[in-house]
Amino acid sequence: MANDEHVALLKQGVAAWNAWRDENPDIDPDLSDTRIHTEDTWEANLSGANLSGANLSGANLWGANLSRADLSGALLREADLNGADLTKANLMGADLTGSTLHYADLGGADLTGCRIHGVSAWGLKLVGTKQQNLVITREDEPAITVDNIEVAQFVYLLLHNEKIRDVIDTIGKKGVLLLGRFTEGRMVVLERLRENSAILASCQWSSTSTSLKRRTSPRRSGCWLACPSS
Repeated sequence: MANDEHVALLKQGVAAWNAWRDENPDIDPDLSDTRIHTEDTWEANLSGANLSGANLSGANLWGANLSRADLSGALLREADLNGADLTKANLMGADLTGSTLHYADLGGADLTGCRIHGVSAWGLKLVGTKQQNLVITREDEPAITVDNIEVAQFVYLLLHNEKIRDVIDTIGKKGVLLLGRFTEGRMVVLERLRENSAILASCQWSSTSTSLKRRTSPRRSGCWLACPSS
């Protein structure tokens, strides 16, 4: 059961909560099985907190410190976890359906058995993260699991979107990768192929730079993925 004093402190707002945490660094708050409201958690210091079974659905946890937090079995549906610190957090069995995790740090965290259907995850830090049996399907569908949160959406699309499967099949059978330095005349030909939908994807970069840069104007160096339009 949650500590009523800790719950009351959190309801006073992030500023008061974080000040209390700074004054009591040795106390790990107990907020287990509690309904956490969205306004209570933005940039909150919840490191080491017991949030097992807590309901944080829709919570604004943007930039929150959840390192070492126990979030096992927690409801985090449609929660904003962008930029959150989840290093070494226990997320076993948590429900992350529809949540956003852009640039969150999950280093050393345990995601075993998480439900991650509809998760938006870009730029994750996953050094040492334990990823096993991540459920990518809805609750009303037969459970399908993966062991990598970054490929979860792609796998789900492969299973449910026939057009995606057709594209992958076409690339595998007919795709041609064009990589090199192209003269201006050949660049014109490639641009015409793009207009005819034969070019599925392209990446162009400057010969004076070692990093890839997307360009809207033709450049001599590039990588093109081409497939026949029929």
